[in-house]
Amino acid sequence: MEILPPSASRPRGSNTRVGLLMTALIVAVIAWLGMPEIEWYVLKQSLRNRFPQVDWIATRDLAYWLADPNRPPPLLLDVRTPEEWNVSHLPGARRVEPNATAENAAAGLPKDTPIVTYCAVGYRSAGMSVAIARGRI
Repeated sequence: MEILPPSASRPRGSNTRVGLLMTALIVAVIAWLGMPEIEWYVLKQSLRNRFPQVDWIATRDLAYWLADPNRPPPLLLDVRTPEEWNVSHLPGARRVEPNATAENAAAGLPKDTPIVTYCAVGYRSAGMSVAIARGRI
């Protein structure tokens, strides 16, 4: 009589298929339960990696800044299309075309004016932020 290990009694590819099935099931459950959080996390990491020179500010921190009478308010530059602007925008913001030059976006501003750029996701505003910073150096 020969004693076989447990894996020998199953066909060779069976473990691989079970592993792939379990992985797919886990990914599906994670996607179903928490996809928006995962997508935003990945998106934020992508933005930070692509634009490491940009200082990012959380919405909550911007709200505190805008409400602080002891701090000069930033110029808010909305780097979105007219259609996006018409849906909503921050009070006091100035809309800038996404393909505008930094010179046009920050025209007439003293170099020490704090500027916060924003857009729908972060790519356009980060690009504008980098361009403005380069123009101020």
